[in-house]
Amino acid sequence: MSSSTTSPPPPPLLNYVLNNNEKWIITGWVSLVYFVVSLPQVYEMTNCMTNCMVSSFIPEKFNKNKELLVDKFGVTTTTGLLLHTIVFTLIIRLMQETVLYGLKNVLINKHTNLQKWIIAGWAGILYIVLSNKVIYSITNELSMLISFNKLSLFYMNDVPHPVQILLHTIVFGLVVRGVLELDLQKMASAIAKLHIK
Repeated sequence: MSSSTTSPPPPPLLNYVLNNNEKWIITGWVSLVYFVVSLPQVYEMTNCMTNCMVSSFIPEKFNKNKELLVDKFGVTTTTGLLLHTIVFTLIIRLMQETVLYGLKNVLINKHTNLQKWIIAGWAGILYIVLSNKVIYSITNELSMLISFNKLSLFYMNDVPHPVQILLHTIVFGLVVRGVLELDLQKMASAIAKLHIK
């Protein structure tokens, strides 16, 4: 006697289907946050703030390292990238609890806490991928190749120029907009069916 067991459908990844206008507004807001958090000046500011906090807890003679988030040339350190990724992820999470201009209350109370953290986590992963030194070096090499060595997207000492950050922001926005076009519920159902088999 064979009993066929059917598992319950997976919980929805998103409880609310966005319209086209809402998708573009979300893309714009998230891209703006990406641009601001990625600016070298913001890294310098958070480096100063971090040094002030550290020096208030650790005596000066034990705190010799003033280059926690950026080095002496202004280049972002791994610690700086990780801290800014955390900050970016937290901002994206907070934005899901806020009434954003143009969205009324689209995101508030539409998703569970876990869903909101998953969304913020994926945004954070995308941030760290597009903001690391390797990717900045690749886009700089591409611009040099296309412009016959006439257009560098770096300031001196490998600090990204705002134009380069703007290009990365555009790529970030296009990826976010593309993800918003995916039918995440169908994808979740397809993955669940694979696991059942």
